[in-house]
Amino acid sequence: MEWIKNGEFRDPLARGWTCEGEFTQTDRGVEGRPGGQSYAGCTQRVPVVAGTRYSFAASMAGAYTFVTVSGTGTGSGEVTLWADGPNWRSLATTLAIGNSHEVTVTFHGWYGQGPYQVNRVSMIGPMYPDECATPSPAPSVPGPSAPAPASTPPCLPRPAEPPTGSV
Repeated sequence: MEWIKNGEFRDPLARGWTCEGEFTQTDRGVEGRPGGQSYAGCTQRVPVVAGTRYSFAASMAGAYTFVTVSGTGTGSGEVTLWADGPNWRSLATTLAIGNSHEVTVTFHGWYGQGPYQVNRVSMIGPMYPDECATPSPAPSVPGPSAPAPASTPPCLPRPAEPPTGSV
């Protein structure tokens, strides 16, 4: 399931993204123009399921283009895909989500550099961990020497559908 709202930028940029700086929507996505005091960035908060993995990808071009995920709850800091140059690059990675129920996805250029383009940001998942263990059957021999039943690890809840409507 896709969790990024308006990740192909077919709707107005304000649908799903909070932006600062100078932007233009084109037939190929979004073009940002960083300034000396602005990196022309857009941010989106995305709900996630703790303890799972997601496939994260972006297509970008231009001077120092970054697409970042922060707040994964793994302690490893941000996960960043980046490109530098006029040719389009499609980059992907797997996100491990720790003890977090929301991440922040950001795309931006770099201060004082040339324009950049992003035409797709995607986060597909969750890819669930191993199936929940099935409980062990109760011992057939009653009595004080019988072992206690094995505990069953909790199953993760199924995620809710991504939120809909305008932001």
